[in-house]
Amino acid sequence: MNGFYSRESVHYCLGEAIEKGATEIHVNEGDFVKFEIGGRIIKFSEHRLDTHEVANFCNTLYKSETGTSIVISGSEIDHEFEFKYLKKDEKVKKSRTFRVNSAAATVSSIVCPSITIRVLSETPPPWGKYGYEQEIWDAWRPESGLILIGGSTGSGKSTLLASGIRRILSEMNDEKIVTLESPIEYNLKPYEKENTIVVQRSVPKNTKTFKIGLESSLRQNPTIIVVGESRDAETIRTVLLACQTGHLVYTTTHVNSVAETIPRMLSEFPVNEHHTYLSALLYNTRMIINQKIVKSLDGGVVGLREFLVITPEIRDRLEFVPLLELKKIMRKLVNARGQSFYKHALRYYKEGLLDKKEIDRLRIENEREME
Repeated sequence: MNGFYSRESVHYCLGEAIEKGATEIHVNEGDFVKFEIGGRIIKFSEHRLDTHEVANFCNTLYKSETGTSIVISGSEIDHEFEFKYLKKDEKVKKSRTFRVNSAAATVSSIVCPSITIRVLSETPPPWGKYGYEQEIWDAWRPESGLILIGGSTGSGKSTLLASGIRRILSEMNDEKIVTLESPIEYNLKPYEKENTIVVQRSVPKNTKTFKIGLESSLRQNPTIIVVGESRDAETIRTVLLACQTGHLVYTTTHVNSVAETIPRMLSEFPVNEHHTYLSALLYNTRMIINQKIVKSLDGGVVGLREFLVITPEIRDRLEFVPLLELKKIMRKLVNARGQSFYKHALRYYKEGLLDKKEIDRLRIENEREME
């Protein structure tokens, strides 16, 4: 290929990313196009990109010649890009969705777009593929309440959630599931049966915000609501309202541990409301899960999970804990009553997939949250 100066060349790059199983594409001036595959970054293009090639990527993905000028002016662009692609072993084109972030960067005194393209998977994996624990499944479908799934970007939290919803659709009856996602990452329709319903809504394409979509979904009489992310006080308030009216809600949060989850959510509220929403979160939460991806010794990656099922006994224990002590007590409960990252990692260490350095790092992280 003689450069990325056309729309077709960008489409070719996207197609190759799909074929090679890439999860992210990185496009920067003065650098190669790079794919992230299995947690490893590899070079895709044979040459380093110039200003015009990066601008073409930005404008093609934004579907407007104004894309680059918007980014260079200092505004970040976050959007979806849908691409109809014919895989080499298939006969019918399928629509694939990419999540695109374009932001300004300076390279050798020149301001240009820096583009990260996330390749969204089409099919949620079956529950057993990544070794999700039986204890998680046993607590996965309570009658009502809140299931919190945390982790950083790219940690696999959305994959875990979609896998669990797929299993519910496959194994359970009379479920009506409404999802609110930004964007829709997995197609759940193929797992719908005659006696189950799934409605997937994209934010902001189908509804302006998570809060508005959530309020609307309550009028659709679902048994389960999936909220792609609870990132602000208004969304968290509405999630709790849905739980209090007898619904089961799954949502994700950007936190690094189970112990950090509730304190981080409380931080979205004014200080004078912390005790009120601590009580609401403890009363409604049924389980907290957190996941992270770490590199393994075999050249791949492994998913580490920690979790805590919030039993009535644990709820009573936490209700009157001083807020400054909450994270420390939560960490102790995870270690004693749930599964910590450190405990999960020890299993991989015994299998020869993680080294002592990684185990020590996780042990220190664990101890730090108890200080």
